[in-house]
Amino acid sequence: MAANNIRDRAKDETVGKHTLAVRLGDRRSRILFFTLLLSAHVAPLLTLSPWSLLTLLALRATIGLGRLVLSGISGKALIPVLAKTGQLQLAFSALLATSLWLS
Repeated sequence: MAANNIRDRAKDETVGKHTLAVRLGDRRSRILFFTLLLSAHVAPLLTLSPWSLLTLLALRATIGLGRLVLSGISGKALIPVLAKTGQLQLAFSALLATSLWLS
């Protein structure tokens, strides 16, 4: 959702929509996107289960995706980010489910 809002921010601003991305602005919306991705890695670690470290296997992809968004790409170039975000969520969820099952 955050990636989609970043993609549509300029158009939403032009037509008067007050989405979170419009209110925050381009740079802060991108920082929020990356922060949300990273926070998903912090939450399982708070369980103090060693198995929660499995979720860190997706950290490299998280950082890569966050850097891509922070680079300032816009418009149609953000469409693959939507797909990659979904793939990352699937991989992270599978790792999290596995870590919960093992603990």
